[in-house]
Amino acid sequence: MPLVEATLKAALLSAYQNVGTTAAECADAIASAVGDYATSVAPPSIAVTAATTALKASLTAAFSAAPNAGLALAESAFAAFGVTVGGGMAPAFTPTPPAGPVGSASQTAAIDNLDDAAEMLAGLVHDWMTSGTAIQNIPAPPPVVNWS
Repeated sequence: MPLVEATLKAALLSAYQNVGTTAAECADAIASAVGDYATSVAPPSIAVTAATTALKASLTAAFSAAPNAGLALAESAFAAFGVTVGGGMAPAFTPTPPAGPVGSASQTAAIDNLDDAAEMLAGLVHDWMTSGTAIQNIPAPPPVVNWS
């Protein structure tokens, strides 16, 4: 099953509605939602669990930091997540992880409620994740495919 934006939105909304009060609880809820979403990435990746674990730790640091620093750390956390997910596609595929930031830092002022927050982050993450590409190495390289 490919990456489904609506599934990510539903998972994020549930996470937002049931999240705890600490940075670690917030990070765990968001990273778990994103990790669950990424388990269906195609080409398949054996590194989604490791990427999710690292995302939780990095988001905990981001959510514990000062606001401006935290946004930059969160973007870095997602970038590392994409690199790790892509790495798990090798050796069958040569991945190119999503380039650039997810973009959540530029969208935080537009959030009015939890549903809007879930929709915004789901859209950003989905668009970002599906910008990753991969080339199959075996048996012969077909055209580049986007992560889906």
